[in-house]
Amino acid sequence: MRVRVLVVGILAGLALAGCRDIGTASSGDSSAAPDTSSPSPAAAVLVMPDVTGQRWSDVRHKLLDLGFDDLNLHDGTGRDRPVIVAKNWVVRSQVPAPGTRGTAKTRITLTVTKPTDRAGSTHTVAGVV
Repeated sequence: MRVRVLVVGILAGLALAGCRDIGTASSGDSSAAPDTSSPSPAAAVLVMPDVTGQRWSDVRHKLLDLGFDDLNLHDGTGRDRPVIVAKNWVVRSQVPAPGTRGTAKTRITLTVTKPTDRAGSTHTVAGVV
């Protein structure tokens, strides 16, 4: 019997909570305040900065601080290497271009390489020292 009373009490409480209009005026109330809420972050207009030549570790923080959240990296050597240590990579190109307007959901693709990638071939031959 106690379980049944407890379940009925919980259901009654949930039903009452669902009927309450918390913090808003009803549709029939002429004194309802206008909606002054700020637009969602995804709707805010953001301007893409020029990040070429900068370390990925710095760029990542800069873009996240500005509000961009769809950041994608591409290995500029074509070897599909994963970025493990962010400070070891430099942004060589970016899409969209600097000055382009977008939102937090704008897809940003950065082509990155390591500074040593231009130092010479990394091709190895077995048996050659």
